[in-house]
Amino acid sequence: LAILVRTGARDPICPTLQIRAALRSVPAPARVDLVEVAGAGHFSFSTPFPPELTRPDFPPSQDPPGFDRAAYHATLRVELARFFTAALGVAA
Repeated sequence: LAILVRTGARDPICPTLQIRAALRSVPAPARVDLVEVAGAGHFSFSTPFPPELTRPDFPPSQDPPGFDRAAYHATLRVELARFFTAALGVAA
């Protein structure tokens, strides 16, 4: 079983160190694709919210200063396609 994990370098809720510790029990560690995303926070992996929901009192819509959620999601789409293509053994 292949596992894709992305953590936020600025995530105080699920720090990368804790994720790495949890992944130690995975029977095939070579099948884990773990990347710590620079500048990302806990909610940065959610898709961008519409403007009417992007506000300071709605934490899931907020990112650490300087992190571009929309730009990261363009990169994430490419990473997901590569991961699933390789994991499922299908041609792109």
